[in-house]
Amino acid sequence: MTHSKQCRNFKRNRVTKGFFTQYFFTLILVTQGFLFGASLSHAETGLDGILLRGFGSAGAISTTEPIGLGDYGGRGTQLNLTTPLRLGLNASSKINEKLGVRGQFSASSSNSGQFTPQFDWGFVGWDAFSWLQIRGGRIIAPIWVNSQQIDVGYSYIWYRPPVEVYSLNTIRSLNGASALFQGNLGPGFLTMDLYGGEGTHSFSQNAANGSQTTVKTRDGWGVATSYSMLDESLVLGATYSQAHVEAFVDIPTEIAGAALGQEAGVSLVVPVRKRVDTTFGSFYSFSLNYEQEGFLFFSEYARRQLNGLNYPDSQGVYATLGYRIEEFTPHVTMAQNFGITGNANYHPKFPSAAVFDPAIQLNKIQSIGLGLNFMPVDSVVIKGAASKVQMAYTDTTQNFNFWVFSLVSDFVF
Repeated sequence: MTHSKQCRNFKRNRVTKGFFTQYFFTLILVTQGFLFGASLSHAETGLDGILLRGFGSAGAISTTEPIGLGDYGGRGTQLNLTTPLRLGLNASSKINEKLGVRGQFSASSSNSGQFTPQFDWGFVGWDAFSWLQIRGGRIIAPIWVNSQQIDVGYSYIWYRPPVEVYSLNTIRSLNGASALFQGNLGPGFLTMDLYGGEGTHSFSQNAANGSQTTVKTRDGWGVATSYSMLDESLVLGATYSQAHVEAFVDIPTEIAGAALGQEAGVSLVVPVRKRVDTTFGSFYSFSLNYEQEGFLFFSEYARRQLNGLNYPDSQGVYATLGYRIEEFTPHVTMAQNFGITGNANYHPKFPSAAVFDPAIQLNKIQSIGLGLNFMPVDSVVIKGAASKVQMAYTDTTQNFNFWVFSLVSDFVF
């Protein structure tokens, strides 16, 4: 066996052992959190003036084709037990009548199997008036109707929001400030959030070649509004944001050790950074949520425009219809990513492609999914779903379909 193969096998065995160690350790924590959450039944625990809330998710995802697209589970036909895995803690405390602090920490597993803790957001809030709060720190980027709870799967109906829409903007928090206005207006309640700052988000989108994408925004600002009526049964929302955007892709590449000052004949796998582009980008969205007497309807439309970046301009829309029947909630979701322009060359049959191929031009992604949620206790929701995804290309012979199956438990404590 060559030195190169020995090196690769050693790394593979070490990563595999590390993954199982992390997974079983995390499984213990998830089980404890599940039991604790069930016993507290979504209780809020105050400790020395600090209000603590915990949340988590655990489950499994699988697809019918060996795709490498991370948004849909990332491991293809292999049963993926890591992508849904998440544990988090939300804390808030009042310093005085007008000043308070809030923060959230979480640990989640990426498509590559790495379990990483992170500081999601944390800020100081000052209640200047009854209708105005000023926030500063790492603030939540309010670009979606679910932005406030996007990491808390318990708070929404799906095991994760529809990726055909939510993949259009992956920034979840910003280092900056915001002014939150809120008050009664006519028959409803108006909320308007003006914000600005810069943010960074890294994600593993292509599990087949292990690439890591990092998106950075600077000089960004935006506004998010919502208007609730009918005792909050109907909520309308709209957002707009813009920023200078910079994107990088780190692709693990095998390089001869001699080139890195190592022993000759030994190869190492190191991340090689490719600077994709820097450009100006804008984003806007509209949403409608309605819940009344067990009937549920959720919908969002979003559009991303990137001038020159090697990521496509595109639009997305979804609609979810459901009905609560005691502990059960059956639901159906239709989603579509369309109007794709620019370099959109990803194809599941060629997941490691690193060059833009005009013959593999993605035009549209659409899906339809059926789900059933079961709430055995107030603090736990078990979600089962099956979705058919269709990817359409300029060359119709490249069109590709696959199914995604998931069984996930979301809980709070």
